[in-house]
Amino acid sequence: MTQVLFRILLICVAIAAPFHLSAKSTHTRDACTVETLRLDPSIFTDDLMAEARQLSDQMENPVGRLWKITNSDGGTSYLWGTMHVNDPVALDLPPELRQALKTANVVATEIDYTVQSRADLERFYRGDDFWTYGNETLSLLYRIDRQVVQWIAERMQSLGYGPSGGARAIKPVALAQLLLGDPCNDFAQGVRPIQDDWIALLGLDAGAKVMGLESPDTLRNKLSHYRSSELTEAMIEVYGAYLNPDNLKANREGFFTLYAQGRIGDMMALDLMYLENLLGQDKGRRVHGLVDGYLIDERNLNFVRRARPLLDHGGAVIAVGCFHLPGEMGLVELFRAAGYQVERVPTEGEI
Repeated sequence: MTQVLFRILLICVAIAAPFHLSAKSTHTRDACTVETLRLDPSIFTDDLMAEARQLSDQMENPVGRLWKITNSDGGTSYLWGTMHVNDPVALDLPPELRQALKTANVVATEIDYTVQSRADLERFYRGDDFWTYGNETLSLLYRIDRQVVQWIAERMQSLGYGPSGGARAIKPVALAQLLLGDPCNDFAQGVRPIQDDWIALLGLDAGAKVMGLESPDTLRNKLSHYRSSELTEAMIEVYGAYLNPDNLKANREGFFTLYAQGRIGDMMALDLMYLENLLGQDKGRRVHGLVDGYLIDERNLNFVRRARPLLDHGGAVIAVGCFHLPGEMGLVELFRAAGYQVERVPTEGEI
């Protein structure tokens, strides 16, 4: 609900921008459509993938999307790594996950966007968390990579923002949250849900309780803190960098392929390698570390706290972004450290 309302607000306003805006978005429907699962050898070269594999091999649990969690009483639950997209390929869930959803008592996704009160709706429509009369966003954009700024500008225009216009600008926190969404989701927004919401709907249809492991306000509150300005800037630059239009279709097909094969560690390695190449090794590592340090590591600790009562009871399905699963601070290892038995459940097509 909130996601839809947020987009309605965005297409009705303009932003003052310190840059020239392209008149055409490169994230077209055709470029976004994944028709074939393949790794284009001209992009995903043998050398590139070997380097990615070397990095992913250093991670804990780099392969696997579905994991079975058993508590001390023998009760079972499941952990699934999602992609936050509404592409039909991503919505084609494996039978093992569908079966778990049919028998689940509760389905927990990262965030429950259900609006809790009329006051929250009124605050949203007023744009209390959106607009600023200062220059903080404009000043921030002057500090990040100029090519990335251009991609951000094109993204803003594709959502209905004018090439300049507007006496007011959005807050840095609002821009960071806006950039978290995949532009390719636009073409089926309100028709096909992203995979996380599709999983929640399937659970709801089967009679499970649906909940979020985090409040919708958590990210905004974190980024609004005066000590989080560096994190906010890093998030804008990182997610702005992901808007790179070069070889969009082939790159999208490649990442969907790696996901279908369960090669989450390779995806994470390629993510870091891309930022290092685009922004320089030092800056790429720094902003990647800042963003993952919060969006993955810190939030994973909170996810574990919220999930433990569900796992202790059994019959839960935990569905969070796939990057939350691998690594020393990944949910697989954190749940093991909390005393649960966690075993991979291979699905068709995975390596």
